[in-house]
Amino acid sequence: MKEFRINFNKEYKLWAACDPEGDGTAITEYVYFRNGCAYATNSSILVRVPLEKCTTFDAVDMNKMDGFRIHAKALRYLSEFNIVKVTTDFDLFDGTGRLYNDNGKPEPILEFHAFRGLTEMIFRCRMPDKVPAFDDILKVDEDREPIRSLGLRTKYIGSLCSAMGIQRIKMRFTQANQKVFIEELSEDEAEGPKPIGVIMPIKIDPVIPGMEDME
Repeated sequence: MKEFRINFNKEYKLWAACDPEGDGTAITEYVYFRNGCAYATNSSILVRVPLEKCTTFDAVDMNKMDGFRIHAKALRYLSEFNIVKVTTDFDLFDGTGRLYNDNGKPEPILEFHAFRGLTEMIFRCRMPDKVPAFDDILKVDEDREPIRSLGLRTKYIGSLCSAMGIQRIKMRFTQANQKVFIEELSEDEAEGPKPIGVIMPIKIDPVIPGMEDME
């Protein structure tokens, strides 16, 4: 029997594309929600997954999430729950009647209310001041020079696959020493938004020993 779930889908481990071990200020510690998609990066890889793929929230709840971000550790813990309610509040007060934000002015707050039996946990999210131009990074570049050699960190490929919820991949190469696009290798080419990721190559010796004289 399939479990009833209103939350992030378990097969999409978006936090795997993050680097959450910081002081809570780095871009790489968070998963961002923008324009119906989730974005995660550790500065070497970047993944974009449509929310309709990686969650079971309805369209209203997905719209509430737009513009917010959640810490990777919080998202990982949140994903352990089956039932989650999404709410927003622009005037959120603590128990003493004081606004949570520092400047005393109302600000948008996103809350994930996670339920397990009689237990309820609240994961509170805020809008970041600045958001990287994720979609610009994910644009396809035209080839400008031949790719003679390329090195990729295999652990990053594994992290991308975990975040994108896929097992078989296809790679699309751009220009030498530039980003490599990762997509799902699937026989089902149905229309609709799909997860996509990019990974930056590492520098390697461009010449294989013993082949220096070959073109």
